[in-house]
Amino acid sequence: MKTSIIFGLVAVLVVLGAFAGAIHYRDLSACTDPMVLEAPVDINRATSILYPGQMRGGDFKRHGGFRFDTATSNAVEVRAPIDSTLSAASRYIERGQLQYLLDFETECGVRYRFDHILAMPPALSAVLETLPAAKVDDSRTTGVSRGVRFKKGELIATEVGMPGNVFVDFGVYESGGLLQFQGPQSNPLCWLDMLPASQAVIVKGLPAGDQNSGTKSEYCR
Repeated sequence: MKTSIIFGLVAVLVVLGAFAGAIHYRDLSACTDPMVLEAPVDINRATSILYPGQMRGGDFKRHGGFRFDTATSNAVEVRAPIDSTLSAASRYIERGQLQYLLDFETECGVRYRFDHILAMPPALSAVLETLPAAKVDDSRTTGVSRGVRFKKGELIATEVGMPGNVFVDFGVYESGGLLQFQGPQSNPLCWLDMLPASQAVIVKGLPAGDQNSGTKSEYCR
């Protein structure tokens, strides 16, 4: 769906609040038409791109991501691509490594998700300590009762991926008019087309991170 259509839908939207049927009016002052998302990582450090909407590892992946194969450590900063609120999260164990998955919602008709977060600033880490105990391969999310606000460009993560494998998953989805984060895999979008033009040129010029699917994508044209 074109981001201009998304903006048009939310511009006239009044939605029910998450509790007690309260009415919530969206603040669209920070929204742009068409929607623009800043790259959440330093794209000059990225070595390849995982495209959203393709087969990877035997499964269809709605999200994309960034790889940092020349990084000498997992120290890669992840920042908010747009003003947003942390709405749900999980901590789980994959291949013996503790990982975090973070869901964010915005006032602008899109929501986004990061996965394979390894370390965060202390304030966010303290919030995530309230999550259920990590289980092996169980990344089901839990709602964050007190939403944590992030301004565009604010630091979300300080390390990503796993030892010897530096990457971060990034997915963007249309909100479908819902303020409460629901259906995190619903209505996926091609976030490469939502970057500022100068960033999109660099990102699209990077090699594809998956050798089999390459740049094939059901969402990116």
